[in-house]
Amino acid sequence: MFAGTNFTVAAWIRARRVEMCQRDLADPHMANLPVAAIAARWGFKGASHFGQVFRGGAGRTPAEFRREVMTQLRENRSTGSCSPPGRSGSPPQE
Repeated sequence: MFAGTNFTVAAWIRARRVEMCQRDLADPHMANLPVAAIAARWGFKGASHFGQVFRGGAGRTPAEFRREVMTQLRENRSTGSCSPPGRSGSPPQE
């Protein structure tokens, strides 16, 4: 299944877990949930490791990502735009 791709099974699983974390970090209903709790929810053992993996894929820390997305959501609400915030970065590589 992974032959001819740039992913190992472990890298693919990690990328999906990071994507789920990005989704939760961008969810206004989870804005009060600490980044470490979101990381733990998706199986990351510690905030430090999660931060390194996330930054490797997204180019910024989870807190920076969340701050940018929430700012964009507030701006969209104030301008009446209904476009969802963009996801940035590619899935982390091993």
